[in-house]
Amino acid sequence: MEEYMKIAIELAKKGIGYTSPNPIVGCVVVKNGKIIGKGYHEKYGSFHAERNALLNIAENPEGADLYVTLEPCSHFGKTPPCTEIIIEKKIKRVIIGASDPNPLVAGKGIEKLRNAGIEVICGVLEKECIELNEIFFKYIKMRLPFVSLKYAMTLDGKIATYTGDSKWITGESARRHVHELRKQYSAILVRNKHSYKG
Repeated sequence: MEEYMKIAIELAKKGIGYTSPNPIVGCVVVKNGKIIGKGYHEKYGSFHAERNALLNIAENPEGADLYVTLEPCSHFGKTPPCTEIIIEKKIKRVIIGASDPNPLVAGKGIEKLRNAGIEVICGVLEKECIELNEIFFKYIKMRLPFVSLKYAMTLDGKIATYTGDSKWITGESARRHVHELRKQYSAILVRNKHSYKG
């Protein structure tokens, strides 16, 4: 089970920076030990991972297992409920990484699937699946933004040379990393050498 959930996690990561305020989610459909469908939530307002996986499938998914990093939604939003297509496609078993804390979902997706006779297994690589959406989880649970700080300074505690003509203090790999981080957040606050007098 963990092997397929790891694939779903890697798929989910493709959505980083494009799904906010929704979570990033990956999904893998497995039948007779073979992956027959993959999908992820590609961008806000588009189909969720489960629907993408089940619409982009190599063969009839009836009786297959579906691995998904986050509990499938069971409500109408910008897209139809994921539970609806899972039931419609006659999936036999759904393996979920983490439950969705969003009050619109929060156990309702699991309940709907079980009521339809689908076996549901929860908590496969749960820690990794929760970490995948730590920004989403914090906002949903606490109604507070997830804040991180990136700070660069010279060895003498400055953010530029005394002449003010520095272009970068950090190296190329640090700059690349910060651009990856920026994709994950809804807002960025920048303080430069001219914005603070003190």
